[in-house]
Amino acid sequence: MKWFSRAEKRQGDGGFTELRAIEALATVVRTFGEQSFDTDAMRAAALAEACTRWSEALLADAEDTGAYRRLEAFFEKHRAAEVTFVSGLREAMESVVTDMVMGFRSALAEEADDEESVSAHMEDLRQAAQSGDIKELRSRAFEAVQAVEVSAQQRRERNKTRMKTLQGQVVEMQSALEVAVSDAMTDGLTQLFNRRTFDDRIAKYVRVDAMAGRDSCLLLLDIDHFKSVNDTYGHRAGDAVLQAVADALTRTCMRQSDLVARYGGEEFVVVLRGTDLKGGKVVANRLLEAVRSLKVHYGGQLIEVTTSIGLAELVGRDKPGTWVSRADAALYQAKDDGRDRCVVAPRPRPGQSLSAPVAH
Repeated sequence: MKWFSRAEKRQGDGGFTELRAIEALATVVRTFGEQSFDTDAMRAAALAEACTRWSEALLADAEDTGAYRRLEAFFEKHRAAEVTFVSGLREAMESVVTDMVMGFRSALAEEADDEESVSAHMEDLRQAAQSGDIKELRSRAFEAVQAVEVSAQQRRERNKTRMKTLQGQVVEMQSALEVAVSDAMTDGLTQLFNRRTFDDRIAKYVRVDAMAGRDSCLLLLDIDHFKSVNDTYGHRAGDAVLQAVADALTRTCMRQSDLVARYGGEEFVVVLRGTDLKGGKVVANRLLEAVRSLKVHYGGQLIEVTTSIGLAELVGRDKPGTWVSRADAALYQAKDDGRDRCVVAPRPRPGQSLSAPVAH
């Protein structure tokens, strides 16, 4: 890439430091996209793709000052959209809570009116009893009983209506919460679990499976030549390929214990719990064949797809990061060997540091 040569030429005048800052900015932009969420203005998947393009553009031409202004304008616009979206959610929640509070206030006011009416009849009954007029006493007693019965009946009807209203509000809030939780856990484009959910779950899997001595395998997949798909057919075609690959993965890994997630960009990850290395290889070959058989049609064009896979079995000393790193190293080897294949990460040798960086 061009920025490598520029870094070499400009080390003496502080340019290398500037380029390191640009690399950091590109990483921040890409990470922002990976951790995005859906808004009314843009889906999370589209924002992630846009951030990836911005990151690549920054690294490709570090001296394009116009790119920084365009990036600044892009982030200002998106941040405004996020603020509007979150504010709308907050206002909607405040509206629901306000309706519920007003309902309780209305109910208390109605109860007070009932209490006042019954109290008035009780006072009339007391006065009739003190007067000694039997006929008047019987009349007031009858009226008091009727008032109590009417009040009780009205209270029952109001309570039924309130319960129905409250149940509807609770169902509505529960549904909104479930949607919000689902959106936070899934990738908007592929409907797979997102990177954040994968990071949360793999930490639990490693802890539990390593303690129990359970066999598990991790497969890191990357769509071959995905950039050329975007460059040749456009980013919408790239989205169609991502969705097709996601469907192939979910059709192949259907066990409840399997975890399939979008790792980022054109990368996916599959965790096969309770599966030894032999079984992991079988699944990897099935995934390779499932992707090969895809025929993605877009704009009258047929796009053929393949993927490369890095497979790593869980070892006792593994941490989430080391497990993924070993699969990542195997994935790079699969690409170096010609793509459209699976490479198995070797088990660490006794005494070998699992946290040592892997050279690609």
